Amino acid sequence: MIKTAVNYPAIIQSLELVNDRCWLENCLENIEDRLEPTYLSRLNKWCDYFNSRFIRSMCIYTETIQAIMEASLTNQLFRTQTTLEFETSLKFYDFLLNANYFIKDIDKESGLYLLNISLVVGKYPGMLLRSARNSIYILKNGVTLEKLRELFQLLFIKFENPRILTNHLPKLSIEEIELIMHVNLGNNISKFEKLPLPLSKKEAFILLNKLPNNLKLRDFVLERTIICAKLVASNSEEKHQIEFLNCSRTYRYRLNQFYNDISFWKDAYSIICLSDLEQNRLTILEYIDYFEYKKYTENISYSLKGRTINSVYKAIHNWHEEAIYQNKLELLNLSWNGTQTPELKVKFRNHNYSIKEITEGRELFMESQKLQHCAFSYIENCYQGYTSIWSLKKEINTIMYHYITIEVSYGEIVQIVGKKNRKVNSVEFKLIEQWAENKQFIIPHYICPENYYK
Repeated sequence: MIKTAVNYPAIIQSLELVNDRCWLENCLENIEDRLEPTYLSRLNKWCDYFNSRFIRSMCIYTETIQAIMEASLTNQLFRTQTTLEFETSLKFYDFLLNANYFIKDIDKESGLYLLNISLVVGKYPGMLLRSARNSIYILKNGVTLEKLRELFQLLFIKFENPRILTNHLPKLSIEEIELIMHVNLGNNISKFEKLPLPLSKKEAFILLNKLPNNLKLRDFVLERTIICAKLVASNSEEKHQIEFLNCSRTYRYRLNQFYNDISFWKDAYSIICLSDLEQNRLTILEYIDYFEYKKYTENISYSLKGRTINSVYKAIHNWHEEAIYQNKLELLNLSWNGTQTPELKVKFRNHNYSIKEITEGRELFMESQKLQHCAFSYIENCYQGYTSIWSLKKEINTIMYHYITIEVSYGEIVQIVGKKNRKVNSVEFKLIEQWAENKQFIIPHYICPENYYK
């Protein structure tokens, strides 16, 4: 809790007004060690504004306070606001709260996006194409994320909308927002002086027009977007971008490494686009696992030049069947802290199960050998804290057998596989779903077994 509460009364008052007091108390723990007095003062002013308008802002209050707390720690626009920009942002909220229609409840993601619209309005009032007062009508039937993206487009987008950027508005840096304004003035995106990576005209066109709008990026949005454009530009197929990038741990966790090896990954992407995934019964994840193991664990000089689709396909199958791992002593002896979660033993539909996080190299090697898959190739990601691997065992005739492996990354389950990478069935998934809910892990829809929700 804030020690000098007398200096920041509005922040403390918010505890009495939010729906989730426990969350806010946890957020405020040691906040003085994380925020300088300047940012605490700004945070207090934002809270004071919404506290004094609590009745009118009730439907968006908790989510907005959560968004403000998050922005105070990481958001560059929020942290660099001048007094004038702050007042302009509040005028935007005045238009919203004084609208002659009822604003419905919003979710956390929408609250964060709405706050960032106000921050951009505060930073670039001269770039507004329409008044905020007249544009907010689009929210009259509900403040959804999709409607907020439409609102941002109404307010600012004059020419092409770089949706891959505007969809990630809360995660953008000041330079990335500058880029959006640069495009809004009719300028060529490839001519923007602060581009983190070079961008050809073809790649610029792809970035603005060809990339999937539902690609979700955690950070370094512009860099990741440019790299995605480079991949698509290298292949006429223009498919599988989302799954390819989601499956690549190098892209997710070692972006610089991925870019340094962009020629290799262009070749990898081409092979996957040309492969018949249904006929060869390999998933994109299995291809990526193999490529990353060969490139970064076994041989850094590994290349795909001259390799045919059939040769790669056979090599992956051999890799799975023979459990081809470099049995290096230093890897087997690795251990890591993990989440320090005790082993969980449960009974589900008359069977006994256990779920335990793997935190040693030998354990991970054994999991891979028993289930004949490539989880051992993730060992360095586990050791560096990017990924956690969980072993689900099932009791059969009083013996606990290796049964299913679960991979978790940043609170999201990204892979669930059984022996030889078989997919789980609906019963097994239900058990894992209950465990994930207890652990507060997110399960993306693409992880669910087919027809699970039908």
